[in-house]
Amino acid sequence: MKGRLVNALRLWAVRWPHLAFLLARRFAWLLAPFNRGISEERLAAVFPELAPRALKAARRRSWGNFVQSEALSASLQHADIRPADPEILPNPGLEELRPPLILASFHIGLFPALGAVLVRLPGEVLVVHQGRFAPRPGVKLVLRGDDEWDRAAAFHHAVAGLRSGGFVFTTLDGGYRDGAYEAGAVEVPMLGGTISLARGGFALARITRTPIVPLVARRSDGGVEIVCGQPIPPADEEETMAAAAARWLGEYLSEFPGEISRRTLQILQPPPGG
Repeated sequence: MKGRLVNALRLWAVRWPHLAFLLARRFAWLLAPFNRGISEERLAAVFPELAPRALKAARRRSWGNFVQSEALSASLQHADIRPADPEILPNPGLEELRPPLILASFHIGLFPALGAVLVRLPGEVLVVHQGRFAPRPGVKLVLRGDDEWDRAAAFHHAVAGLRSGGFVFTTLDGGYRDGAYEAGAVEVPMLGGTISLARGGFALARITRTPIVPLVARRSDGGVEIVCGQPIPPADEEETMAAAAARWLGEYLSEFPGEISRRTLQILQPPPGG
């Protein structure tokens, strides 16, 4: 039943994106009592300090994020409709971003809402992705590709974009399919265990000597809040930058456990004996 309802919501998002995005939150609220979202058992394994009430709230939050992300994602895949961009709350940190800069995110929270931020940045924006997204004004889309030749070409475009003084947006948990990474990954500590992050963004920072700024989106009563992390300086060792990114992500998810996603859980390994 859940699958049919989510598919119906995605179809609505193609024709009426704004209405579908608003309905998604109501839809998530109605089904939340039926244990939708990431199970409380899985959440407890990652966040053992959470009380039962907090675990329940995190589960509901994860379900709401999933449903609204599905609606947003569907609207972003069609060039003939206007995306259902949510209201982005003011953030002085966003206004201070200046290129060249690597903006790096994770598939958590309301990830598709970041598209509404990228079109407002003061400079050219190149997005390295592996989804199906329609073109948007001021944003150049580069598909990561399915083999090493395509990935090398995407990496070359990203290097050129930074060296010409632009922004590059990428995901640090990208390239994950069928239970394994398609490209190189680095394992670093997080939340008492280890997480596998794609090397691409860190290699890009190392080669171009460009800082990485973590960027995530989360739902708020007044719209969508964009959270910017402190810049991660480029380093000679990609593991050093990956550890800093994982540390930031772990601290963020510890504060907002309901923002975690099933994708994050796939690449997060529990501590030995956990």
